[in-house]
Amino acid sequence: MSKNFQNLKWMAYCFLKFIVRGHADQITKHPNNILIFQSSSNVGDTTCITPMFRAVKEKYPNCKLYVLCKDKPAEVVAQNPYIDEVVIHKNISQTRVFLKNKQIDFACIINASTEALNTLYLSGIPAISAPFILNYEDVHPITYNLIRKFVISIPFSIKEYMPSQYLRLLEPVGINTNNTKLELYYSKQSEVKIENLFRQYNIDPNFDRIIAIAPGGSLYLRWWASEKYSALIQYVRQNYRAKVFIIGAGSDSEPITKILKSLPAASGVVSLLNQPIDEFKAFLARTNLVIGNDSAPIVMAEALNVPTLMIVGPTDEMANHPPSSDLHRIVVAPNRGKPTMYAFHWEGYDLHEAKRQIDAVSLEMVTSEIDKIMESLTPSK
Repeated sequence: MSKNFQNLKWMAYCFLKFIVRGHADQITKHPNNILIFQSSSNVGDTTCITPMFRAVKEKYPNCKLYVLCKDKPAEVVAQNPYIDEVVIHKNISQTRVFLKNKQIDFACIINASTEALNTLYLSGIPAISAPFILNYEDVHPITYNLIRKFVISIPFSIKEYMPSQYLRLLEPVGINTNNTKLELYYSKQSEVKIENLFRQYNIDPNFDRIIAIAPGGSLYLRWWASEKYSALIQYVRQNYRAKVFIIGAGSDSEPITKILKSLPAASGVVSLLNQPIDEFKAFLARTNLVIGNDSAPIVMAEALNVPTLMIVGPTDEMANHPPSSDLHRIVVAPNRGKPTMYAFHWEGYDLHEAKRQIDAVSLEMVTSEIDKIMESLTPSK
């Protein structure tokens, strides 16, 4: 069964349900059960919703908070003290049974997904909020735009900071906050594994500078050239004696392999490709600096209060990350011009211009920033 046909089928069910139940906008004054549905597998986006968990518990400390998501996001939010239960979304029928049994008072979806929205609506949840991109409604499936008429629609912008917009999804139940601090947590077991990892490579976190390099990301047009990363790694090793790890997962193997092949055999650079997410969080927390493209590792480092140096080409860095500061620095070519790609709206970009914008960032631009921050770095926490 094609996805379009399935969406049409579920939309028809929603229309029939609407005749019986009407709009899902019946707000409970003091909700006992709140659910946040992250239907995307994107690790960076999942990190960006973590302020929502804290916001729910600050407003309703006795409320039970459920997070519904896929396997990988579940690992990202694991150990979070504000979440009462993380539920893995495997199929619509199974999820609907769970939702009915839990008697959810209010739920919101993070992504403009037809499947996610009809799953919540058909479960009979009294109040549901869902996003739509202001002035760009055509980026959503027609089925999604029709079903969201039955719930509380929250306008998003392609040019605003994503975490603050996600928080707006909670406003229907009286949760209003500007606190967009990202937060990630990891287990004690993973912390011990990272300590053992450092011992394996004769690294003393109290003395050595530990730098993580993230040369990949979900979209290859964001990738800074592998040869530039290779030169950068040699620069920080030669000039600052840094201990360098290369991090990433999945398709990041392509740039990581290229970089490792170009480095001298005795470079001492360690690859942590496809590290388990809980261990990855524990590792990031012990680094002194994370350098990379606009990608999930940078967002996760921000959540762990680790200094970052982000190399940006075609993406709108202000929508995905906090402003440049002493802790989080951003390198953009002076001649970049307007970003080619925006959050929530990745289609219709000029491929050649996108590549020009990332290629315009020179090695010298990045090493200049490195020189400014390197001496201020303290050993790992």
